[in-house]
Amino acid sequence: MQEVRRRIRLAAWALALFLACLALLHLLNLGDWPRHISGFVRLQGAWLWPLGLLALSFALVTLGLGLPALATPHRDARLACRLLVAGGATTLLLILFPTDVTPHPSTWVGGVHDVAASFTVLLVGSAMFLLVDAGRSEPSWEALAGRSLTWPGIVMGLGYAWGLGDLTAWWPVAAVFQRALCASMAGWLIVVALRSSSGATPDRLASSAPTPQRPE
Repeated sequence: MQEVRRRIRLAAWALALFLACLALLHLLNLGDWPRHISGFVRLQGAWLWPLGLLALSFALVTLGLGLPALATPHRDARLACRLLVAGGATTLLLILFPTDVTPHPSTWVGGVHDVAASFTVLLVGSAMFLLVDAGRSEPSWEALAGRSLTWPGIVMGLGYAWGLGDLTAWWPVAAVFQRALCASMAGWLIVVALRSSSGATPDRLASSAPTPQRPE
């Protein structure tokens, strides 16, 4: 169990690295921010972009594989963890298939990139909702993901606002939504990772629960 918590703690650091890479890319390219954050791959400090994505992919897969060992089995949580692993896989596609130079896909490579980005947001956002739903019916998952749907709702709302706004003349505002989406999604996952790695989450067998005493 301690090994699982250690790996999840690494996932929290990986998520922090992802956010740090995004912040550094914005600082290195002040006044020349791309429409989409994936456009940083062609600007100063381009190596930070795939590094951040690798860290994000590692964190998603690690959480998806590790969280079930720290709480009571639950159908929604099991599906959520599978979605996190799938999100880690689609994140890797963002590295293998870089975005196009044009604002919208103009090649099949750029098309794969945009589809992978959309699926990553959908998979992770759905996993957030499912983990919270599990927390509403199972205390061990509540200790890990909480009961409030506010944070997952904000993430999904930002995702829709970014996706739809990017198709309009208001795309500069949508670009801000995309940055906020990444920060809020990674932030929530960091909270979950820190909770589960701290040892506060009940183990699957609830071994810490007091054993009933037989009457004498």
